[in-house]
Amino acid sequence: MAYGFNSVTAFVSAPDENTVHFLDRAGYPQYSDTIPVTATENLALDSLLSVRYVLLPAGDDNNKGLTKILGVEGFKDLYLNSYAVPVAFTVNGTGSYESPGSNFALYLNDLYRHLSGIEKDIFIPIDNVDSSVDGNEFDYKTVVNDDDSVIYANFVTNGQSAATLYMNGEKITSYSADLAPKLIRVKTVDREAEIKLIFNENEGKVIDAQIYLLDTDALAEATSV
Repeated sequence: MAYGFNSVTAFVSAPDENTVHFLDRAGYPQYSDTIPVTATENLALDSLLSVRYVLLPAGDDNNKGLTKILGVEGFKDLYLNSYAVPVAFTVNGTGSYESPGSNFALYLNDLYRHLSGIEKDIFIPIDNVDSSVDGNEFDYKTVVNDDDSVIYANFVTNGQSAATLYMNGEKITSYSADLAPKLIRVKTVDREAEIKLIFNENEGKVIDAQIYLLDTDALAEATSV
């Protein structure tokens, strides 16, 4: 509010819980039914919500799919999201909508198909993921074919212990904890990526690792309908 910047991040004491839970299911987690956490960017959901501009920390090079406009050194860089749909749009009724998708990618795939009428998945599961477990450390490595690949990951944990998430050896964020993000944009280095979750206690574990490639061509087609 201080900067006059309209954001999908908000807090109200009496929110529309449908909105909060929608954001949660699509990748922006909610806490206490009032606080959506948008600390990490979600290109597919942002596009659907007409988020045209994205602020990232200055110098953050984990920005594939976005176009840099300008920046303030040591503060923020401003990016254009060219996939954002118009702020106001209508959709012809196509019957009731239900998604059996139990994770963000499957849910958004169903939602985009329903709204656009295009029978394509925007999120494609990455199958070549090497995983290992060493005590309270859960490690995931993958290799992609394209330097411009946009990858997202979400880790379902048992919720018993907070963790720290590392990417390519760099500490990124707290995880599986209050006000922590869930959906993470994955940075590749020479087409390789490594994600490690280290839990504070040995009881913590990853139940399901959801790692997906965002098909930006399919996203562009769906958002241009």
